Amino acid sequence: KENMTITEFMETYIFNNFTSKGSNLGVRYASSIDQNRTLDNALFEIQKSIGDLSSRINEIQKKITGTEEVDSKRVADSSTYALYRSVYGSSNVRKSYVSYAIVASTLIILTYILFPVPWGEDTVSAKRVRTALDDTQNVQLRMGDGTLRQISNDRNTNVTDQDGNVIGVQNGGKIEYTSTNTETLIYNELFVPYGKRFDLVLSDGTRVFLNSGSTLKYPVSFIPNRTRDVFLKGEAYFDVTRKRANETFKVHAGEMDVHVLGTSFNVSYYEEDQEVRTVLVEGKVDIFLVDDQGEQADVPSVTLSPGEQASLDKTTHDIKTVPVNVNIYTAWRSGEILCKNSSFDSVKKKLERHFDITILNKKASLRDEVFTASFFEGESIQSVLNYLARIHNFKFTYENNQFILY
Repeated sequence: KENMTITEFMETYIFNNFTSKGSNLGVRYASSIDQNRTLDNALFEIQKSIGDLSSRINEIQKKITGTEEVDSKRVADSSTYALYRSVYGSSNVRKSYVSYAIVASTLIILTYILFPVPWGEDTVSAKRVRTALDDTQNVQLRMGDGTLRQISNDRNTNVTDQDGNVIGVQNGGKIEYTSTNTETLIYNELFVPYGKRFDLVLSDGTRVFLNSGSTLKYPVSFIPNRTRDVFLKGEAYFDVTRKRANETFKVHAGEMDVHVLGTSFNVSYYEEDQEVRTVLVEGKVDIFLVDDQGEQADVPSVTLSPGEQASLDKTTHDIKTVPVNVNIYTAWRSGEILCKNSSFDSVKKKLERHFDITILNKKASLRDEVFTASFFEGESIQSVLNYLARIHNFKFTYENNQFILY
């Protein structure tokens, strides 16, 4: 079975899933054996199930290359796992990942090119959605004099101030600032809309990855022997360049201040979220509560160790620290969406920000469900919703520039 050909794989899958009687040529005889499941219907079902295939590859790969058995409770509803089990009939998966990926890619090509079929009512035309998303605004940069510039991700150019002086260089989706001697702080402010991400390298060498729907205000050049202050709304990952003790790097995120010298961490401060969160990847950070006047509140600070998250409740002002899997909170940097035991509201917000879309939920029971899933860069919103709809038993449509779940 390890040397099963692509044709045999397809035949066996259709035979096991879409026919009611035995046949060695499931592809050829599917429609004649079971009148209720024609070949076209079978291929249509495969097409729908493959929608989530790439998002399952990583999870299955860990099982393929490892020594542990597949956790059927975790992935039993995954159409990828179901597809694999239907052919190989085993939960102890130790096949070649490369071979599996080739089969998966070929299945996609065969079902989408050789056997095109119309979309069902629970799927949405990519062309219709793309039209709605074409008007997504560009990244914007507010200069020191208040002027606003459009930043196109496909440009390579110098970034100049109002006097024509070069202060940085843009290379595609990244701007890198140059360090200059100054005694006056001049701020730039970068706006990243939904559906986009952007990278910054500040004048001290600190790298900042900005997520969708985020804004960062920062000095064009830091002043030596002074604290380095930046102001965040949204979400950003910081890889801070270590400096002297009197040059602490401070991230101001609403009611939370994060103080570091040199370390890597993620801060999430979306105004519509109930919590402000900081996740430490490496190094050490100190978390401070800030009052309405922007001053540090008279409460003890919280120090994080790697692998810990500090969550500040905006209502109670309590700060809680818990150990977490940092990958879940930093995967967005590479375009991934990871959810583990997440609420519907949390998943909805992630999808809306990532894809620059609006989701309207008309199925109240979804609010009580817990979501665990992973999706990778390049996957369409249709593919993501198709997978979630299959697992959580809902349908969706696209009307008036929004996705409606029911």
